[in-house]
Amino acid sequence: MSIKELLNSKSLNDINVAIDLLYGTTEFNIYKEVIKKVKIQDNEVAFIALMKMLENPIIDGVESTDYIEVPDNRQLGNDISLIVQRKFLPIGQGAFYVEKVFSYSSEPKIYIYDCGTATAKEKSDISTHIDNIKIEKKKRPIDSPVASTHIDIEEGDTIEALFISHFHADHISGISTLKKKFKINKVFIPYLSEEEKIICKIYNHSYLLENNIFDTKKIEDMDRLIDDPKRFFGKETILITVQKDDFNNDEIEFGDNNTNLNDITEDIDIESGTPLKCYDTDWYYIPFNYEEEEKKQFFTEKLEREGIDKNIVDNIDKIKKIYHDLLPKTTIIKNGKYIKVSDLNSTTMVLYSGHKSMEIVDGIIIKNSDSNIEKAQFHSGCLYLGDIDFTNTKIKEAIKKRLNKFWKNISILQIPHHGSKHNFDLQDIEETMQYAIISYGICNRYEHPTIEKFKEEEKIVCVTEKKDTKFTQWFYYK
Repeated sequence: MSIKELLNSKSLNDINVAIDLLYGTTEFNIYKEVIKKVKIQDNEVAFIALMKMLENPIIDGVESTDYIEVPDNRQLGNDISLIVQRKFLPIGQGAFYVEKVFSYSSEPKIYIYDCGTATAKEKSDISTHIDNIKIEKKKRPIDSPVASTHIDIEEGDTIEALFISHFHADHISGISTLKKKFKINKVFIPYLSEEEKIICKIYNHSYLLENNIFDTKKIEDMDRLIDDPKRFFGKETILITVQKDDFNNDEIEFGDNNTNLNDITEDIDIESGTPLKCYDTDWYYIPFNYEEEEKKQFFTEKLEREGIDKNIVDNIDKIKKIYHDLLPKTTIIKNGKYIKVSDLNSTTMVLYSGHKSMEIVDGIIIKNSDSNIEKAQFHSGCLYLGDIDFTNTKIKEAIKKRLNKFWKNISILQIPHHGSKHNFDLQDIEETMQYAIISYGICNRYEHPTIEKFKEEEKIVCVTEKKDTKFTQWFYYK
């Protein structure tokens, strides 16, 4: 078979042979012509092929726009046990992060952390990005337990788990669309008290008005999600509520007694910091639900002083007035200092994802454009911080103590609250962390990111509504 025939074969072994033959090509022009005929596809086999190509020094002479195309109906090689892809999608002033886990012995799984934006539709249509996360299922080969799939997902397919950090509009506005297009097996939400639900709804109404993106249907959907998430998602979706963290700071261990996602078959409550094993793999998710007590206490005490019962619907207008009267003048004591707050949300669910092992893995990073591809080595861990106040010493130290040794496994950190200086300090980007992601809208009214000198920090990656700011990480385990 010719190299071209091998590349177009339906056998991963043939593709590997073709790439090995390319290594031996002495005529650079022949080598380059073959590459020019093909284009990289967003799937797991293309990733492995690209890794092999990047190992060959001759790739340095090939234009960055020349890629490898691999047919999209392949299975994982027998020497690869697990492939993981992370994407930070360019939706502007919001958050939409997707992880896809490919295992040789089970169907691929898709996990999402938040899905929302406050950037106007004409600048960033989140539904377009939702459309682009599709899975193309293939027939199972005889010699493999499970067929691999195309890395993108088809409409009507399944999302294994959706993690919702909190219920602000810029983090949940796309969930209604996501629910219409995909079956969602499991949804993880932070526990909310009744006053917290009211605060979230009032905030969302005001937020969309202030950003000139008020939509009655969208508001109704978000209110339904906050009031009754089980009814919103439907009986086929399992709802897992993450309880408030009690700050016991017990170190987390991975082992046989951990909860397996496959074993969660009905609605349950779980403790903050519960390790969740992803089926037959050694890939884990750990959600933490921390409450900023100062904010909640400030608002609740004001309601009590005014004699307003938060549970009576007729009082909603009075509660709204108090919220808006308080917000411009709200100061709370944090770390011994009085500071102003931009909102009264007191709950955010933080999420850790990573492999059980602490080993450094081979992979690639694609940032700023699909042609900017870097081969890299890194640890597998990622910490998604949502809008948490990471300057809150109590919360920050609690997360570090719970993760303990796995803290050094974090290669990617999502900087909270779109880079607000009230939520994060650049000093918290530790030496072992290689990338720190800030998601924000270019012309947002809050002037995020407001962290001083963030542009001088080489580890910072800015993901905005511009399509070429998408950040993708690939890596694999043998």
